[in-house]
Amino acid sequence: MPECTSSSSAAPGLAAKGSLRTAKGGTFTSWALYLNKCAATWAPHWALLVIMLLGFGLRLYRLGDQDIWWDEGHAIWAARQSLAQATDITARDVHPPLYLWLLHGWLGLVGASEFAVRYLSLMAGVTTVALTVVVGRRLLGHQAGLLAALFLAMARFHIWWSQEARMYIWATLFALLSLYLMTRLRHAGHLTWWLYMLSSLAALYTLYLSVLALLVQNTLVLLTMWRKPRGLRFLLDWCLAQLGIAVLYFPWVYVALSRTRTDTARSSFPFSLVWQLYGTLVSTGISTELDRYLWLVVPFAIIAGAGLVWLFLDRRQPQRSGLAGWEVGLLLLLSLVLPPLVIYGLSIPRGAFYSPKPEARYLLVLSPLFYILLGGTVAGFWHRGGRWGKVAALLAGVWALGTFVSVLPGHYSGRYLRDEYQTAIRTLRAYAEPGDGLLLVSGDRYPIFLYHYQRLFPNGDGPTVYLVPRQGALLTAENVESELAPLSERHARLWLASFERTLQDPDNLTEQWLNAHRPRLLDVPEQYNYLRLYGPRPATSDATPGPVRLARVQPQHPLGQPLSHGLLVGYDLATTEFRPGDTVRPGLYIQTQEQLNLRVRWVNQAEQPIAEQMVAVPGPEGGQDVALVAPAFAVYPYTEPGSYRFEVCAGTGVADCVTIPAGRVTHSRRLPVAGPVTPSRTEIGNGLIWFLGYGTTLGSQVRAGGVLCVQLHWQAQTWVRQDYTVFVHLLGPFNPATGGPIWAQDDSQPLGDGHPTTRWLPGQTVPDRHCLPISADIPPGIYQIEVGLYDPRTGERLSVAGSDDNRVLLDPIEIIR
Repeated sequence: MPECTSSSSAAPGLAAKGSLRTAKGGTFTSWALYLNKCAATWAPHWALLVIMLLGFGLRLYRLGDQDIWWDEGHAIWAARQSLAQATDITARDVHPPLYLWLLHGWLGLVGASEFAVRYLSLMAGVTTVALTVVVGRRLLGHQAGLLAALFLAMARFHIWWSQEARMYIWATLFALLSLYLMTRLRHAGHLTWWLYMLSSLAALYTLYLSVLALLVQNTLVLLTMWRKPRGLRFLLDWCLAQLGIAVLYFPWVYVALSRTRTDTARSSFPFSLVWQLYGTLVSTGISTELDRYLWLVVPFAIIAGAGLVWLFLDRRQPQRSGLAGWEVGLLLLLSLVLPPLVIYGLSIPRGAFYSPKPEARYLLVLSPLFYILLGGTVAGFWHRGGRWGKVAALLAGVWALGTFVSVLPGHYSGRYLRDEYQTAIRTLRAYAEPGDGLLLVSGDRYPIFLYHYQRLFPNGDGPTVYLVPRQGALLTAENVESELAPLSERHARLWLASFERTLQDPDNLTEQWLNAHRPRLLDVPEQYNYLRLYGPRPATSDATPGPVRLARVQPQHPLGQPLSHGLLVGYDLATTEFRPGDTVRPGLYIQTQEQLNLRVRWVNQAEQPIAEQMVAVPGPEGGQDVALVAPAFAVYPYTEPGSYRFEVCAGTGVADCVTIPAGRVTHSRRLPVAGPVTPSRTEIGNGLIWFLGYGTTLGSQVRAGGVLCVQLHWQAQTWVRQDYTVFVHLLGPFNPATGGPIWAQDDSQPLGDGHPTTRWLPGQTVPDRHCLPISADIPPGIYQIEVGLYDPRTGERLSVAGSDDNRVLLDPIEIIR
């Protein structure tokens, strides 16, 4: 550990034998020098500790709060096989096997939760930040290394892939380690050479594109190192090391070439777009809408370019790691230029081997070198650029850190767990019996389903899963019988898991065949996907299937709370965060000895019921006394954000209710503030709703070809049990196009389908904006606007007090040209 004690064994301010110093100011001066020395000694270590904690925290935050996506699901599915099977799977894919080997062992240690599987990548990401300090210090100095690590720790691009269960971040770590060891080889022993070879092999066995690191190193060696003292001897050793790497990598190349796929990119990728993608990624970590972020990328390009020019031209640069300043500049330049060039070349359709479209992940491998250049530029200008150099360094550092901080919220805001498969598979677990079969119609999306399936059936005691179709790419009318009939004969009960079925069953032939041959016992919707259970064909045509009994009563959250005439055994709640477009679906396990009508209310943090559903709980038919019911509550854009709870009631009294958590709603909007209105206060639906008034954006005159926006103000007087549609019509003389007096209209759910009438709280004012495009051909004159509500199922309008037409007429509008 570093020392910061004074040359004397005594503390500052005391003589060697303990007598007080008497020189005026001596004690204070001595203490100041002592503390200054301690600060100078320990500051870099504290800075490194803070950077590492920052890098760890940014990669840990919301690590598990993201659904497993296809690539992750495929990796986890492959890693769950034996090592031999995992190796064969990846040989038929487009990646080497080392990451799957690591993941195979990791899953055995920590399990397969979203957090656990991604923590393996987090460790590689944090280690890369630490290694960046070492590499940056070796190439450009200690301050450059710290700044480079700080930039990398905060870089959204690196954080992104440190939170993905994929091999790219590990390849980045191994490639950086290989480059670091390469800089130590000129004066190293045999151990360093072997470590260099092992790290290079690890990178190549993790990702094919790690060859970029070797390409940069070999180019640098051929251009610079052979000219140095003992250069020819070093070149010979280098060639032997490269030969050793090639020989040790050849077995995998031989295996992969005999199995790898040969599909190509459908079209070429613009050359300039590859560079723009690369610059946007290392600057902002964003891979979409590249033109939108060009203004952020250009300053980074200027900083990097200035740093390279400084390295190439400043002859005062000290030699570090045996490299002159211009040689370090060449190394960094090659690391920046070669990745986009090579990746663009690989993306060109060739008709053989795999030629992928350039993706963000392919540009990650050598990205730490960009942040080392960034750190070196800032540190170099600060220490050796004079007054203006300090100004430039300060501006560059603030710009870089400010950009990194500003784009991070966008990365985290998209990370949350959605209920895409969880509720369906928990229902499957509750009802599945030994001997059941499961037809998974999911195309190449099966790894995601199997990820959730294997988490709930870790012992393999679930239904036998069949990927359908098994004999071809698509289910057709010609092969559906041969696909399904043998499986139907093998299993008394069949589950149909239809998830992304359009990939291989666009005509929904599997469901049609099962509907024709078996009775449907259970239906679990998952947005446009679904899980269904089909029982055996009944003995007679008039026989009805019996009730479906639970095979397992193992709720996610056990409770044992008594209800009137029953017991809430527990509940399932797949996720705890919900956003507009999601559905909150608690699975309630109810024990009862008689049929119950259960009332489930969704209550916000202000103790206001937002929605209510009545759920029928069947009695204990066939000896079953526990039933599973799952009410569903949609989250709309104007569902109030905050924490929610469920009230589960089996009676009318407060004592008959049990309260359970319902998670929280985020990213929704609060109702807009009501603006000035022309008052109306009209009763609608026999006092169900009041129309309070309206306002317009254009006054009493509207120009033809413009847009007329009307803001209506509603107020529910009691709980509205039906979703009604709001109509706003512009009425005038006969319109041949519509066959009536309507010249413009907007019929929609309130607030653009964002706040249906069933969500209106009693006494709450709902400002509801509707915009009507006015045709340029409309005749000028006086027009009328009618508004009201109707039942979309029947078209019947709600009654309006004082109106035979069940409408409210607003003040006349003049159309002018």
